[in-house]
This record gives sequence, C-alpha cells and structure tokens, in this order.
Amino acid sequence: MQAALSEPLIPSQQDRELSATVRRERGRLLAYIRRWIADTAEAEDILQEALFELVLAYRMLQPVAADGGPEAAAMRQVLLAEIEAALAELPAEQREVFVAQELDGVSFRELAQRTGVSINTLLSRKRYAVRFLRTRLQAAWDEWLTR
Repeated sequence: MQAALSEPLIPSQQDRELSATVRRERGRLLAYIRRWIADTAEAEDILQEALFELVLAYRMLQPVAADGGPEAAAMRQVLLAEIEAALAELPAEQREVFVAQELDGVSFRELAQRTGVSINTLLSRKRYAVRFLRTRLQAAWDEWLTR
C-alpha cells in the first residue's frame, strides 16, 4: 500500500484539458471580476476560489469506480449528509446566494435584480459561504480519513 501512495500521479487527458482551459481563460476571468471588484487582491482571491470550485465540481462529476463497494456508498452518504448540515449552518443570506448560484444556476446579475442587493454584496456573501463550506467539509473529510 505504501508503495502505491508514493508513485507519481500521471494526469489524465481530462486533467490536462482542464489545466489548459484554466490557463487560457484565467486572464479573461480576472478582467471580468475586476469590473465588479476594484481591489486587485480581492479580485484575485475571488478568481482563485472560483477556479478551486471549478476543479472540485469537475472532480465530483468524475464517475466513481464500479467496484467502490459499500465503503464508497457509505462515503457518498456521509458526504451528502455533511453538505446538507453545512448548508444549514450558513447564515440565511449566504445560504440563499450559494444555493441560487451553485444549485439553481442563477446568475449574479439575475439574483441582484430579483433581490435588489448589489452584485458586490452577493459576491461577498457567496465568498464567505464558500470559505465556510470549504473549512467545514474539509473537517468532515479529515474526520472520515481518521476512522
């Protein structure tokens, strides 16, 4: 088992394509964010979070091996329960923006029109939600690994 963990990881073709897309679109995405966020460091931080979410979403959509068995099924159930619990722990304003944007596919522009809240405020709320969820779900993952 130890030998398998020390072997270098060879990126798949899909990973290489994702990396190429990120490199190609990074500048354009940062320019778009800078139209809404004046602070360069904050815009860069938002871009990094968006790219991190992209990679996570990509990895979550990858098929789980058919021989994952009961442990993989248990892990999926634990993960779904943790996600549901973590979402419930968010302040309502952050949860509403996160769910609308990530689960319902509502754009920030449309959400701003619906709610009367500025896009910058919505971006900030989502950013705080993502930070909280990342920390909260990492803790659940770490706990799972120590079992």
